[in-house]
Amino acid sequence: MSVWGDDDNGPVPAGVGGGREQVRVPYPPLLSGREVSGAERRRGTLRQPSAVGWQESFRRNVVRIWVDVGAVDLVPGPPRSASARPSSVLAEGDTAYVVCASHAFGRRSTLEEDAATTRSLRAALDLQHWLWRRASVVDAQRSWAETGAVITDPHVTEEDVDRLAAAFGQGAYLRWDERGLTCVPTGVDARDCPKDPVPVQAFPAQLGCPMRFGAASGTCTPEGGPWVSASRTTALVWEHHRALLVEALGCSVCRGGPVGKGQSIALRELYTPSREGGWQFGPPRADFEDEGDDDE
Repeated sequence: MSVWGDDDNGPVPAGVGGGREQVRVPYPPLLSGREVSGAERRRGTLRQPSAVGWQESFRRNVVRIWVDVGAVDLVPGPPRSASARPSSVLAEGDTAYVVCASHAFGRRSTLEEDAATTRSLRAALDLQHWLWRRASVVDAQRSWAETGAVITDPHVTEEDVDRLAAAFGQGAYLRWDERGLTCVPTGVDARDCPKDPVPVQAFPAQLGCPMRFGAASGTCTPEGGPWVSASRTTALVWEHHRALLVEALGCSVCRGGPVGKGQSIALRELYTPSREGGWQFGPPRADFEDEGDDDE
């Protein structure tokens, strides 16, 4: 199984782009050039759908785990191949669990809401004195990202993890053992996820620009600009996507600092991309709702 599509640069580990290309932002359909029908508007279908869907995304996702020095990426390997074991990366045990906190209970959520839920998850782990490390999950094209933790405590049972993940509204989490990564459903989501283990390979994470697949030098190139409404909105969504990836994957180049001139202000809520689809505009923000209507 390959997590790389036909348009990718080749079978290199996630995080290694060599500076050859930049992440493609999954803009809302009105910015991507696709016409949105009236029926889609009424249904609220105002986001680009995922290329692989919710279930299949668990076979293809890439896990980044922050270790004592740097980070490690777990990348899906060839079928029936030997898998990297937790003990090759972590010292705590032979089984670990990756639990994220983004998009709790399947709700659309903003960057700020996902960050707050992730802080609550990590605080809950500390409160229970469980051993854990910071972790994130992305797809190979980095069109979406989830933040959370990898639980490494050998005294924590799978039932404990199941209750925790369900309490934070997660439809599934990932078990990592000698067979690879296995999706474990919690029952929060009615859909089932594939339960066959996916063998993984462990690579040192490239911690450069996340918008350029970890390139160690040079900054990413902003899209959009200050000229017209569409270009300003494009710049707004692009900057939000960069913030999403910097939060999930880090950046040793600019550390999330400004890379363009000026910054657009969102007058509407902007919902983060997920395993199901790309960025989506929501209702007017409460703190701007009296400022009048605007395309952003």
